[in-house]
Amino acid sequence: ALANEEALTSNLHALKQRAIATGLAFVKLRELEREVDASRAVYEAFLVRARETREQERLDTVNVRVLSDAQPTLDRSWPPRRLILLMAALAAGLLGGAGLAYVAEQLNRNSRPAAQAATPMARVA
Repeated sequence: ALANEEALTSNLHALKQRAIATGLAFVKLRELEREVDASRAVYEAFLVRARETREQERLDTVNVRVLSDAQPTLDRSWPPRRLILLMAALAAGLLGGAGLAYVAEQLNRNSRPAAQAATPMARVA
């Protein structure tokens, strides 16, 4: 039984050592996979840039000529002047209407007789 226990203990120790070695190997494998992914990304970026460069070299710039000079626009494109005018008119109309209503209310209050304004029942009715 002691020999069997010693054999099992040594077997357990060997398996623990193998598990530790396997864990370290997995860590190294993950590190190498990250390096491969980074290298692959750099390589693909290089291939894309090389393709772009090759396409630019193929462009024929010998026969390029200017058809007409660029001219500034005669009128601005945004915001439209009609829209600005409409917004300004709307704002002026709202403010003017509110102002006229305020003035009319003030004139109406000032034109009431003093006795009528002083009685509380007159306000309720």
